[in-house]
Amino acid sequence: MVCRNTLACLFCTAAIAVAGLALTAPSALGRSAENARISSPTGDHMDHCIKMTSACAIACGKASEHCTNMAKQGKGEHATLAALCTDCADCCASCMSFVSRNSQLSAAMAECCAKCCDQCAAECDKVTGDAMTDCAKACRDCAKACREMGKTAK
Repeated sequence: MVCRNTLACLFCTAAIAVAGLALTAPSALGRSAENARISSPTGDHMDHCIKMTSACAIACGKASEHCTNMAKQGKGEHATLAALCTDCADCCASCMSFVSRNSQLSAAMAECCAKCCDQCAAECDKVTGDAMTDCAKACRDCAKACREMGKTAK
């Protein structure tokens, strides 16, 4: 099956990640969801990272869609940026999944995500438009949250 709508695909990825956390994390550890969150010394940073990666994945999806439309109108330079935004969105969705399930690789994935977001934000800052401005801001916020979470998870 080929997904033709980048934004819908990102929502689907996010929903799967959250559903996986709800179904596996608390029961696998024999704890309730609330106790699992409270017992984590980095719960607040993890929660914030999850929110920021989700918001960034959505913003990058919108920016990718905008760039794809611009490329179709003959602005070929937008094609490369569309691919970068899609890559960043995928990285954010993966990071959200790792952090949501408290993976032992969360800190490494968060650092990777922060680097992807730094690059995406820098490129989006070079292009005008609300979708690009929103993407760059979401990327900077996400990179900051990922780095904060990564520091506390080590």
